[in-house]
Amino acid sequence: MRNGRIAASLFLVFAAAHGGALRADPPTDAHDDPFAGKSVLYRAAATGKAGTFLSAVWVAGLADALRGGEACTIFVPTDEAFARLPEGTLKALLRPEGEKKLAELLKYHVIRGKVLAREITGDPRPRTLAGPPLTIAANAHGIAVNEATVLQADLEGRNGVVHLIDRVLMPPKDGVLAVAEKAGGFRVLLKAVEAAGLSDALAGDGPFTILAPTDEAFAKLGRSTTSELLKDKKKLARVLSYHVIPGKLTARELVARGAAPTLLKSDVRADVKAGRVVVNKSNVIASDLEASNGIVHAIDAVLIPVER
Repeated sequence: MRNGRIAASLFLVFAAAHGGALRADPPTDAHDDPFAGKSVLYRAAATGKAGTFLSAVWVAGLADALRGGEACTIFVPTDEAFARLPEGTLKALLRPEGEKKLAELLKYHVIRGKVLAREITGDPRPRTLAGPPLTIAANAHGIAVNEATVLQADLEGRNGVVHLIDRVLMPPKDGVLAVAEKAGGFRVLLKAVEAAGLSDALAGDGPFTILAPTDEAFAKLGRSTTSELLKDKKKLARVLSYHVIPGKLTARELVARGAAPTLLKSDVRADVKAGRVVVNKSNVIASDLEASNGIVHAIDAVLIPVER
């Protein structure tokens, strides 16, 4: 109930502050399409079910961006969806110190381009403005977006389309190290990160792109070489730093860039060979494992930096 009262209060604030902005959309011919020329935010407001979302958009400073010219698709949780969040969640997000997290949460509900319901399952993993992709599938209830269901689809505006959903979509919570641990097969890497004293750094905000050698990749080095490396903290930190790229790069983005500087200040080079992404001489065997503070790509060989 408290979430509901917060939502109602926020919508009144939003309406007072942005009602004029919504009405400022170009006039239309009422005998034609009453929503022609109106923005996606206007379209969401017209449902009477998106007050909390619109208020949050205003608080996060995203209103102008979502009223702009670039086409977008917004999965808008209803007021009831926000009211079902755990007690205190909405209040915490709306505090000044929660603004960054709120903005990322909202951007996780937006994908680029105008995608109607009939087209939406064409890309089952569309990337959001926040970075991590959504999982979209058709099921017995209609269209599922992560754990949410589309309640009302194809609410078109001049700069995109709105789909109302019954749950708030939550971005990934696990950091890059937790993602690697849950994926399995990175026991040696995680042990190495801890031995090198890099755990706290890689648990930070990032974002980081981790080129993660699997246990099999370390096995190729040989047991004695791996054991010696784990004992030499300075050398180990140097090798691991060569596997971390500042920023968040998907496999496709990494290839498009060609060369990317690592934390070691030495570049790694990415290319596609025989249909597979290759970094230096290592094959990417699993890509785009999303994390809250970056992304992980599994590789089949340990990258050894050139000695200087």
